[in-house]
Amino acid sequence: MTAGLATLDWVRSVRMPAFASQRPRLRGTRAEGLRYERKAQAHFSGEYGPHYGPGPWFQFLEHGADRPRFCQPDALIFQPGAGLIIILEYKLRHTPEAWRQLSMYKRILQKAFSPALWTFCLCEVVRWFDPDTPFPVTFRRLADLSQASPEVLGVHIWR
Repeated sequence: MTAGLATLDWVRSVRMPAFASQRPRLRGTRAEGLRYERKAQAHFSGEYGPHYGPGPWFQFLEHGADRPRFCQPDALIFQPGAGLIIILEYKLRHTPEAWRQLSMYKRILQKAFSPALWTFCLCEVVRWFDPDTPFPVTFRRLADLSQASPEVLGVHIWR
């Protein structure tokens, strides 16, 4: 099992749940992170156009769970010709939490999109990168998101 998920019974794409629209006003680092994400969303949406999916929501049920849960990757970039979906997680700083989130999203998306048709790439997009940050898996720094590979997690610095 990856990132704490049991076997998934089902996954479906959904509209934003009601609870998600009721976010409290953020301050400090959390507000700065949200501003960074909004700027990055606008930039990459402009760069990838219709192939860019900002903040899609998914509902899923883990085997044996009493009720479904929700998740929202920061963005997906679809490359249909190559059969790739790049899953993006925006963070101010390079952090192991990004890998945990991306791993969970990958498991969910593999259930939502046929692995026979799609390969998944994981990429953390950060403002600040500290190479001495302890990290649980091998990763590769990417000069560009087009260098994302299914073999290794990518880290792209975008300012």
